[in-house]
Amino acid sequence: MATDNAIGSSCVKHAILSLAAAYFLDYALSENLRIKANNHYLRAVELLNQAISDPETYEIGKGDSVVGALILLMSDDVSSFSCS
Repeated sequence: MATDNAIGSSCVKHAILSLAAAYFLDYALSENLRIKANNHYLRAVELLNQAISDPETYEIGKGDSVVGALILLMSDDVSSFSCS
């Protein structure tokens, strides 16, 4: 299971969507958007857990998407501190 392939890319995608939705919520509150943002966040975390469990992630040059997803999720936590 190569992290920089399907899992890593999908993790980054969900992290970006979660972060973008969190910024949108700063300007326009929407329960539907909040639910979608939280779903993307939770999916990114699930995929990140899978990627971190994959030994291939720890090979040189194979963990770039994991680092990117971590940075995005930390930024998401800073911009929006509620995942309910």
